[in-house]
Amino acid sequence: MSGFGYDCSGFVYTMHKASEIIIPRDASNQVQTGVEVKDEEMTVGDLLYFAHEKGEGDVHHVAMYAGNGEMIHAPKTGKAVEQIPIYGTVYEQEHCATRRFTSKALWRDFS
Repeated sequence: MSGFGYDCSGFVYTMHKASEIIIPRDASNQVQTGVEVKDEEMTVGDLLYFAHEKGEGDVHHVAMYAGNGEMIHAPKTGKAVEQIPIYGTVYEQEHCATRRFTSKALWRDFS
């Protein structure tokens, strides 16, 4: 988190902080907290975690579920925040956990 942009965990940390929800700063710490969510119960705003070795290794990335099989994330330094599909990508293979840090009732539908 700097004037130059966000990394993945800084992005989701800042989005939660803007809603007065404080979560750990780094993805490796975030994935150890929050409420575990099953894939079929994911809802907009849940955090998706990705690990090396097809989801079996160390957590290296976090994104926010955007609904309809898509996620919003800060892909890497120098890249803009983007919304992309999860399924049919490397992210589908590396997805290792989903966590919720707030109740669904706190999320508003802006569509």
